[in-house]
Amino acid sequence: MREDLGSMRENFMRRIDELRQMENNPLEASAATPVESDLRANLEDLRLAVELLKSNAESRAENLSEQYDSAKAEYQVQWRVEISTLEDRMYTLLCDYGATLRDLPDNEYLTIVFSDLGEETETDTRTDKIHMLSKVNMAQCQSGSIDAAELQQLSSNYSY
Repeated sequence: MREDLGSMRENFMRRIDELRQMENNPLEASAATPVESDLRANLEDLRLAVELLKSNAESRAENLSEQYDSAKAEYQVQWRVEISTLEDRMYTLLCDYGATLRDLPDNEYLTIVFSDLGEETETDTRTDKIHMLSKVNMAQCQSGSIDAAELQQLSSNYSY
């Protein structure tokens, strides 16, 4: 597509140069000869060709813009799925292997920070996502009283 647009741009610029050269050598309508009439016809053909190139370029640019927007939306969906999968795995791991945190007092919380994996801002940057889990809830998950999905629901999550 870039090559096509580059070729169109070169063709467009060449046609513009030809038009400028013809405009710099104006022909008087009253003394039009068959050669001058042909030149005027060629000039009109060039003008129409330039308009067509411009229209094609605008159409391709619009098409590329739509493709970009579609690809960006698809990427965002895939990104969210991958983050959700990562979070699910993290909670499962905390249920399976969180016993290593047994020395943590019962009234304490485990805070996990996912740097740059939070919500996207207006400036196309990402916030950090925070997960706060109580030791009591992790112990319940380790004992089988609740599962990883319930542990995730009981945790506090936010982005900043």
